[in-house]
Amino acid sequence: MSWRYFISILILFSMTQSLQAQRKSWAIGVQIGENFSTLTGESDYDFRPGWSTGIHLSHYLLNDLVIRLEVNIDNRGALLNPSLNTDPFGANEYRLTYLSMPILLRYSTDTRIKFIAGGGLSVDVLLADEVGFADATPNSQPEFRRFNADLVGCLGGSYPITERFSLTAEARSLWSVQSADRNRGEASRLGRFISWEILFGLNFYL
Repeated sequence: MSWRYFISILILFSMTQSLQAQRKSWAIGVQIGENFSTLTGESDYDFRPGWSTGIHLSHYLLNDLVIRLEVNIDNRGALLNPSLNTDPFGANEYRLTYLSMPILLRYSTDTRIKFIAGGGLSVDVLLADEVGFADATPNSQPEFRRFNADLVGCLGGSYPITERFSLTAEARSLWSVQSADRNRGEASRLGRFISWEILFGLNFYL
């Protein structure tokens, strides 16, 4: 009789551990925030404020190691330094909106309030592009490079609000692999994007 009791306890304990492991296997969430981006081209560009929002799916490879897939909408751009904009009909602002799909490897501490650090690669698809002019309106939308990629680094933290939900805050830096130049070279070299982001998120653990 005692061995049956022991086996029952062992099965119950295993099921409990399995449920706990499943709760940490997957997570979904949303994030939204602001970014400041510029271009490293031939001209002297200033940072331009934009925004970023998206969703993610995360899988815990280990208790403290997560692989995360995201789908984001990123509004980026750059402002030409006013002192260099001598042409009143020249472009003074670039606004580009991307569908970004990062894949990130993230480390998080095994504590109640978690520290997060990680990085990865993002593939970007250009959804909309627009050039601003000082005293004129462009007749048609320019044709910039349709596909790009970024190297991504992030630092942040996570605070649990319930057993299943947590709030996150993180800072990110993105460096484009390719320049944003137009395919046919109609404009001077715009260079690569550099972007800094501050993101706030809500996570739900499955």
